[in-house]
Amino acid sequence: MKKIFGGKTGLVLLPLVVLLLAGLPMAVWFDLTNLTQTNLSRQASDLNSILSSVRSYYASNVVGRILAAPSVPTEVTHNYEAIPGAIPIPATLSLELGKVISERQHNITYRFVSDYPFANRAPHPLDEFEADALRRLRENPNQMISSDTTSLFSDQVRLVVPVVVGAPCVACHNSHPESPKNDWKVGDVRGLQEVTIAQPIGTDLFAFKYLLAYFVLVAAVGFIFIVLQRRQAALIQAMNGELETAITNPNLWRAAYATIIAAEALTALLLTIGAVALVRRLGAPAEAFNRAKGCSGRRPDGRPFFGFLVVGREYLAM
Repeated sequence: MKKIFGGKTGLVLLPLVVLLLAGLPMAVWFDLTNLTQTNLSRQASDLNSILSSVRSYYASNVVGRILAAPSVPTEVTHNYEAIPGAIPIPATLSLELGKVISERQHNITYRFVSDYPFANRAPHPLDEFEADALRRLRENPNQMISSDTTSLFSDQVRLVVPVVVGAPCVACHNSHPESPKNDWKVGDVRGLQEVTIAQPIGTDLFAFKYLLAYFVLVAAVGFIFIVLQRRQAALIQAMNGELETAITNPNLWRAAYATIIAAEALTALLLTIGAVALVRRLGAPAEAFNRAKGCSGRRPDGRPFFGFLVVGREYLAM
């Protein structure tokens, strides 16, 4: 019977299967390590950009304005730009700083909003999530509210925390002529602070480079295995075809072999008799020697040998 897989093939396939089994946890570990390093680097880069934005804003709109008007008393007000030497109040700083951060960080959005804006400010539109978050925060300000959304191309996380009125803010908000509400108390939730971070899915997908390489390798090995299996199936099909035409009766095998052996024995006997007759007439006249060739003058018959090949082939096919 033909050998389907050689010894070398088996020696290659066994270590390859062991390598593939051990490769999956290794690929996952490498990708987790790489993903952690990537996220840490991204967080460090975002934090550095935010700190740079804060420092730049503080240098321009706080320190710069005070130094530009050294003889003028510093005033803290929401319309600081119209007053020399004035600096922004915390709410104005948060609003303007949010714009600066959003301009420098395309994946980070900062909002500082309230449903009680001053009269000189445009109303802050609140979507359904923000309106619901503001209601829940006023019921319980000791919490953070988040929302996760996933689209076809990106993931997004929105985090909302309350903006609580402090003691320094109560007097201003209750006495300012442009304030829409004058009964604020310390601890009230005046608005909310929202940070939105978006991340393209493609960035996270290609972070799993080791796992993707592993899947490509497994696919290649699977394809090779399919090719070998098809080759094995073709060999088995060919062998089945041979078996369909083979002689399967052992009695016929024995009878055929007995006939072949008998024919070969008869041929050997005739050739022996002819050889003896020729030897006995070596010294006889030419005419007598030629007559002695009658028993041995024919060429050996090849039919028994041909029959042996045919029957043997049918036997070995079994």
